[in-house]
Parts: sequence; C-alpha cells; structure tokens
Amino acid sequence: MTRAEPLVLGIETSCDETGIGIVRGRTLLSNTIASSMDEHARYGGVVPEVAARAHLEALQPTIEAAVAEAGITLDELDAVAVTSGPGLAGALMVGVGAAKALAESARGRGAGRALLVALLGGRGRVPDDRAPRLGRAHVSPARPRPDDRRRTPR
Repeated sequence: MTRAEPLVLGIETSCDETGIGIVRGRTLLSNTIASSMDEHARYGGVVPEVAARAHLEALQPTIEAAVAEAGITLDELDAVAVTSGPGLAGALMVGVGAAKALAESARGRGAGRALLVALLGGRGRVPDDRAPRLGRAHVSPARPRPDDRRRTPR
C-alpha cells in the first residue's frame, strides 16, 4: 500500500442501515455500520421516512467513527463514492447529499446542479469527466486537479 493509491470514502444509505467504508487502493481501512433495525421493528418492517431520518441522525457519528478507525482525516480523501440506487428514495437522497457535501467541501468549490442530477441517476452530465459512474455508485474526486475547469452540462 503506497500513498499514491487513492483514498476513497464510500457511503451506503439505500435502505435501513448507514454504512461507511474507507479504502486506500484495494485495502479496506474501515467498514462502519449503524443499524436502525430496532426503530423499524416496532412497525413490522422498514418505513421509508423513518429510514431517511435515521440516516440523517447516524451519518455524522458513523463517518467520524470510520475516519477514526481508518486513522485518516477527511482532508486526505481523494474521492467520495455513494450508492445512488436502487433503494428508498429518501434514504438515497440523504446519502447523496452527504457525499456531495463532503466532496464539495473538500474541493472548495461547487459543481452545481448537474452533478446532483447525475448522482441521482438522471440524464444530467457529470461536470468533471474524472468522476465516472461505476454501476449504480458515483465517485467524485474530492480534491481539485491542476487542470480542473468547470464544465457545463450538455
């Protein structure tokens, strides 16, 4: 494992558990999960609104625990990946919003609506061509590259 390998934080919020994974290259540094199963048990199954609220409450402490376990800081991230489907719409939006916020705060600039549309699986175009869609997850560079230019959607 060398420093040249990308450091990626992944967010998974497609249903009732909040999952945060951190990898450097192919090495897993952290796999942290917060479950809301007890909250759903009293209803006899997963309730989408309860799941979305549980993700909102669990994301920050789960990210903090994963970062601590991995022994890194958020400033070191090269990319943020997020599940964009399939799953519960509200739960996915919480994860996508968190991923976008992390990536954009690390970049220090906004990418605009086109990135959010692409993250949610729309027909918008990703403004940074180094942010490819991988299956149903999206990876967004967290650090600007020297040749980064803001691209407009076509």
